Amino acid sequence: MKKLIYLLSFVSLFAYACSDSDDVEIDITDIDAPNDAIATDLAKRYTDIEIVSWEEQDGYHVGKFFANQKTKSTAKDSIIVWYEPNGDCELTNVKFDQVPQNILTIAKTATLYDESQELVHASYCERPQGTCYKLLFVADYGSESYKDVITIFCSEEKMIGQTLDMDVDANFSGYEEIAPNAKLKEYLDARYPDELRLQMYVDDSYHICDCLVNDDYIVSVEYRENQDEFKEFATLKLSQLPEALRQVVLAQDANLNDDNCESERVYTHKTKETVYYIETDDDSPANGKYDENGNRIN
Repeated sequence: MKKLIYLLSFVSLFAYACSDSDDVEIDITDIDAPNDAIATDLAKRYTDIEIVSWEEQDGYHVGKFFANQKTKSTAKDSIIVWYEPNGDCELTNVKFDQVPQNILTIAKTATLYDESQELVHASYCERPQGTCYKLLFVADYGSESYKDVITIFCSEEKMIGQTLDMDVDANFSGYEEIAPNAKLKEYLDARYPDELRLQMYVDDSYHICDCLVNDDYIVSVEYRENQDEFKEFATLKLSQLPEALRQVVLAQDANLNDDNCESERVYTHKTKETVYYIETDDDSPANGKYDENGNRIN
């Protein structure tokens, strides 16, 4: 499976804090929760709560339930929450039964979207770093075994970005959102403490987080648990390359631009090595593997 990551535009997103600091007395006697701190937070955010289950995962209390959201919906939505034991909410994932029309309209402006694609999943994620909506569309190209999945991220006002997962198993219907395990959380908090975390999931034992970095591009952070290793991947336009590398590339092919040249930047945390793979639409002499200073790597 090959993953391509694109950034279309950015709109400032207000950070969302799961816990409300207002000093309001709330009745939590009817809320089934692991502790009073979590029950209090749920009561502030939802009404008519129907708890399905609670379980412990990676040090979090994970709750699944149906409820009315006080600020976003008048209908019951399917909700999953990941709480720290102290009542701090690390993740709220809400799956829509019916997608808000304004969100669907925004998503359909994505360059990877076309009318032939089928919407298979729509949700939004609230994390301490911010909130975004996520819609998954499937591109059917005739294969019974594989398909392409386009994931579109947006706010309530604008597009944020899109990713393309190619040759995904035909039964794929979206990644299950998770909160970071202790290792990934420590890494993200050190490298990208305030960056918006668009989605986080596990794929083939890799813990993966896609982050919006510097309001400019999306980086996919992978924690490879069996190797205790972190790697980062980002698809960059020519104009987003380090200046020294960009000048070397243009010196080899002056006809290159953001439309016909992109690169994949790969950072390996264990070795602190960053490499750039330049790819063009044709057999340009600039194609190849480089370091950030424009030196070719064999």
